[in-house]
Amino acid sequence: MKQYKNTAKKQKGMTLIEMIVVLIVIIIIIAAAAGRIGGVFGKNEISEEVTNTNTLLVNTKTLRSAGGYGASGTNLVTTLIASDGIPKSMPVVSGAIKNAWDGTVTVTSTGAGFAVVTPSVPKAACIELANKVSRGGAVTTQVNASTPVNGEVSTIAATTSCSSASANSLTFTVTN
Repeated sequence: MKQYKNTAKKQKGMTLIEMIVVLIVIIIIIAAAAGRIGGVFGKNEISEEVTNTNTLLVNTKTLRSAGGYGASGTNLVTTLIASDGIPKSMPVVSGAIKNAWDGTVTVTSTGAGFAVVTPSVPKAACIELANKVSRGGAVTTQVNASTPVNGEVSTIAATTSCSSASANSLTFTVTN
């Protein structure tokens, strides 16, 4: 009897179908990672704005004189720019400071106090800004046209007040 040797060549590498499956899996992993990275950057952007707003509040307090912050309605941005009181991560464009959503942030004297207004804030950021900045103590927070709140704004109240998907305005007023 004759014995036959197996003369079929052993396959080296992947077939086209196996390669396509591997590519699909890699694409799915990359897409999932990209989605998470976007969420991380969004959270980082909000955290940075909380820090920027708190820094503006602290730096503006240093401008106080015996008579307060100047006449009511006085623009304090110019003085903050001159005294290096604007956070480094907030762009200054033609003498105006901008938030992460390209809203022009104003800092205005109320006489004995001052108000920081940050507009064009998306809903999720609005909720977090209202809640976290209001925890800072002696600040009154107003979201859009809601009733101003002295002290902490709860997440539930902020969720109700931050009614616009992308154009909320927050006003933080300090009276000392």
